Amino acid sequence: AGKEATQAVYSEGRFLSIDGIRNNSATDVSSLTLEMTLIAGSKDVDLSNMILRFSDGRNVYIYSHDGSPGFNLSWVRGTGLNSVMKSGDLVDLNIALPRKL
Repeated sequence: AGKEATQAVYSEGRFLSIDGIRNNSATDVSSLTLEMTLIAGSKDVDLSNMILRFSDGRNVYIYSHDGSPGFNLSWVRGTGLNSVMKSGDLVDLNIALPRKL
């Protein structure tokens, strides 16, 4: 379901990994990091316009860049000038979850 959702929402990008950060418990996930790249030949993408949808099975949360709730961008490879992702860039999208999951 996650792969289908990713492809339906954003056809020129690919999420390489999704990692959760836990607090002190094996069941508390406090944040997620999604590692993203563009497929070869993709057009530049302004990530400040991207919206992420997250569901914990009970609630649905919509995240936007620097919104509330929001996600932050960390460039692993590339410059990230004006939050624009180019082919070959590697970006981490960091999401603080609203509550323990």
